[in-house]
Amino acid sequence: MTVLLKKLIIYDENGEYPIEITDDIRTTVKIRQGAKGTTMNITLKNAWAEHVENGEFKFGVDNIVKLWLKWATEPSDEIDTTSSDDLVMVADIIDVDAKREEK
Repeated sequence: MTVLLKKLIIYDENGEYPIEITDDIRTTVKIRQGAKGTTMNITLKNAWAEHVENGEFKFGVDNIVKLWLKWATEPSDEIDTTSSDDLVMVADIIDVDAKREEK
């Protein structure tokens, strides 16, 4: 059996202070020839305000997002973030939008 592993990490504009995103409910990537027109949209379900501090997101415009993907064939397979083998995309965040839903 093969499983697709995913690791999504957001860094500040200097590439420091990583925040691993584990509560995304949808990540859509469109890769085009060259960098122009390539996009990534991430939808988070952040029920416990994990990514909010003092009323502000811990990440924002000009931060860097990195996406790694790997097909795992063994239970011990992991994504190696120190190697570019599994790195699919590196992008600057250009927009952050939030929608608050009351229950």
